[in-house]
Amino acid sequence: MIDLTNPSPRAIESLMFATILAGFVVSFRQQGAMASQAKSEGGAIRPQSLPATFIGKVVTPIHGAALFVPIAVYIVTLVVNGLRQPEWMMRLALPDYQLEESYKVVLRITACVLSLAAWHFIGTVGQRHLGSQWHYIGRRENSKVVQTGPYAIVRHPMYGLVLLQEALFAVITWSYVPIFSLMVIAGAFAIKMPIEEGFIEADAKTAKEYQEYKRKVTARVVPYVW
Repeated sequence: MIDLTNPSPRAIESLMFATILAGFVVSFRQQGAMASQAKSEGGAIRPQSLPATFIGKVVTPIHGAALFVPIAVYIVTLVVNGLRQPEWMMRLALPDYQLEESYKVVLRITACVLSLAAWHFIGTVGQRHLGSQWHYIGRRENSKVVQTGPYAIVRHPMYGLVLLQEALFAVITWSYVPIFSLMVIAGAFAIKMPIEEGFIEADAKTAKEYQEYKRKVTARVVPYVW
């Protein structure tokens, strides 16, 4: 248990470490399960639906690295440093905003809970709704337009959830690093989404339906905003 009146830095970082490590593991398991489901239900990825341009090829590795590399560094650093943030990491910390330490701890614990819920929701969206169509960017043999669940509100809900996760990581680690990562990821998504949608509209099976879907669902990530 963490004593909020006199929180131990090591106990706090242990909880943050456990949350991020669990999310890291869950994420890779989710991606494996979604890839397996998509291949069995949607068929293989059509080579002609994969990006041919340099930017199209590198945009996914860029946002993937921006998401997972800082997480991996945080996890490894805490292990090496006895579940404490070293001095160099603390120099990248968010300001305290004149909060008492107990309030800051409550915010970090709340972010942990929300982060685990977000990971669960990402898996739910991926398996129940995106399902047979899941892939980083390409189109499957049995392609279709997904319009159920959160896809009835925004066209790329998974990307929105990833951005939410990164914002939560900033609170969990109490660090500026995830904020920088969030900006990189958002920029990569801004480039990637038009490429991805271009492939869908170039697909004779889905072009007309997707154009109608875009007229109904105008937001890509955040309703009325983006």
